[in-house]
Amino acid sequence: MKKALALILALMMVMSIIPMVSSAATTFTAAQLYTAAGNAKTFIETNKYIPAYVTVNGVQVPHAEFFLLMVKQVDNLGNNATNTLTQVTVTAPDNPAYKSETVSDKVMKADFVSEAKQIVAYAAANKKIPNYSTLDSGAVANYNSMFYMYVKILNWMKSNSALPNYNTIVTWATFVGSTTTTTTAPTVAPTTAAPTVAPTTAVTTTNSMYFTVAQIGTAATTLKKTIESKKAVPATLKIGSYVTATSTFLRMMAAAISNINGGDTTTSVYSKAMAAPSSSNDSATTGNMVKANYVALADSVYDYMAANSKAPASLKGNTNGTLGYYNIVYSFAKIMAYYKANGALPNYCSVQAWSKFVASSSTTTTATTAPTTTTAPTTSTGKYTLSQILTKAVDNKTWITTNKALPNYTTIDGTQVKMPDYLYMICQATIDLTNGVKTNKYSPVSAKAPTVSFTESFSGTHNIYTADYKDMAQRIVSYMKSNSYTVPAYCTYKTSTQVGYKSLVFMYSKILAYYKTNGALPNYCAVSKFSTSSSSSSSSSSSSSSSSSSSSGVEKCPSGYEKYLVATTNCQVNNATIKSVAKTAKGSATTQYKMGFNVFNYLQNATSYWYAYSNTKLGALGTWNKRKGNCCDLGHLAVAVWRAAGVPARYYHAQITSSGGANYGHVWAQCYLNGKWYHGDLSNSINTLRTSLPQSVRKIRVLNGTYITLPF
Repeated sequence: MKKALALILALMMVMSIIPMVSSAATTFTAAQLYTAAGNAKTFIETNKYIPAYVTVNGVQVPHAEFFLLMVKQVDNLGNNATNTLTQVTVTAPDNPAYKSETVSDKVMKADFVSEAKQIVAYAAANKKIPNYSTLDSGAVANYNSMFYMYVKILNWMKSNSALPNYNTIVTWATFVGSTTTTTTAPTVAPTTAAPTVAPTTAVTTTNSMYFTVAQIGTAATTLKKTIESKKAVPATLKIGSYVTATSTFLRMMAAAISNINGGDTTTSVYSKAMAAPSSSNDSATTGNMVKANYVALADSVYDYMAANSKAPASLKGNTNGTLGYYNIVYSFAKIMAYYKANGALPNYCSVQAWSKFVASSSTTTTATTAPTTTTAPTTSTGKYTLSQILTKAVDNKTWITTNKALPNYTTIDGTQVKMPDYLYMICQATIDLTNGVKTNKYSPVSAKAPTVSFTESFSGTHNIYTADYKDMAQRIVSYMKSNSYTVPAYCTYKTSTQVGYKSLVFMYSKILAYYKTNGALPNYCAVSKFSTSSSSSSSSSSSSSSSSSSSSGVEKCPSGYEKYLVATTNCQVNNATIKSVAKTAKGSATTQYKMGFNVFNYLQNATSYWYAYSNTKLGALGTWNKRKGNCCDLGHLAVAVWRAAGVPARYYHAQITSSGGANYGHVWAQCYLNGKWYHGDLSNSINTLRTSLPQSVRKIRVLNGTYITLPF
């Protein structure tokens, strides 16, 4: 039997449990168990679901506890042992009909005996039964299928006094859809005394299940209409044929928005039961919450709920004030409804105080994307060529650096162009260049300066990388189109840093000036508050590909990523041993990039994978002391040593398909280098540090989240 069971049990890490109360522990004979197994087999074949209780010698035994009795007996028989069969209290699987089941095979005796042994060991350690197992063939069998397989095995034992050489097993969906029945009357728990388990098609809970983005979008569309009609957020809603708490669905919407924004529209979203808050503290201001802000809010909601197992009463929506629970639910429902209808996330989502929405007489059904305009010029027939824009960018960069101010206008091809129009055109040119377009032309649009004054308050220098300054340019252009070509007073970077109008003009001038000189866009552009950036000789350079250096010559953590350097639970960054490991591991490296690779390679050679347990057991320090750990603890070690070396690092948690084809939950570490997150999975020696998935991971089935602190 492979290591698979121990690996896939990581899926159970974050799943809540549904306890089933057992009767007092009772001892049974093997013959009594065989008889009960035969009756259960008949019941399952007749009703196509697992009974809630199985009667053994007159005692009603919950199905999970009966399952444990069965696998214990198979384990005994495989070892030629005659251990006592004593009922033990265990928790039932929370997702017995796990939907990614792939099994359709003959399970040989050695395999189902080995599987029984591992299930017994897992139940003893965790006091619960796993949702599913992975067989030697790599096929996944869920709890329902495994339950049915073992009742057949024990029923065979009753008739033949020996274990079968194999047992045929198919997916539960295939079995449920079959027409095979038996005529033997079952003798299971009386229906008047014990409820039966409902068939999978009638389940009305979404805990520990998976839903597609399309399903979430459809449910969100209905939720949006309900809220607009009732002027209230319902406690529950339907998603497909299932009923879920709205608080649970909020987490699903947050995950979907984050995934879509990251380009992932195919991975199903994992559902975990979440409690609703006791209040909804709302003080939102009327306005448009731009895409970057609502994506950041979605990430914050997801992180909060992962850490607290409940929805937030309120969260700050950046420039839109504090959004209460009801407002967040409604906003996300509008966003996902728009995605469902248009196949893309909206440019913005309209927001107002919840009290105003409730008091309004008309519903809000639109305003979730920036409106288009029929007067916007098309760049393909514009006035100025890219070459003219680039030449002027060089001139303006030099002028701003020399004069420490923004000019009132710039001259292009003999025509005076005011700064608002100039910003609009250089943002468009930046977008085109990031897309590889060099033939478009650009025209002024009678743009207007910002209507409100704004003073930048951020400190230090921020290195804004290519993907980010492209995103900012797109948001600036979109804002201007939807606001009569008025320039925004600022544009938000990384959810919290507000870059003002003057700094934006200077930044994009530097970016295009670099392109004019080098024939390529810079990896990032250094930006600081305009009052200091225009007077700093070093700030005019946008060609560097690394962060600023400290007085020691060692490259510092990129601005805005300091939160990924702190000590957290089980990540003992400030421990003397971890600091010593970091110093040794990074060696003589002075750049973030080199330090990141040195640390990973050092730890990869110094540690090994230990799959004997689930969740966190050792923490970073304990893992280093043993030089081994499971995926969670190896993640703790990698994150701690990277952070101690000054390299931003975080945890990555997902349901994966491995390179060998197995499905299970998995955790690994990421570090932030040169504007990108690199995957560093120490659990397999074939893995290297890289931006694409680790070599041992074939694909991500569900991204559970990225964390500063691992919550389990």
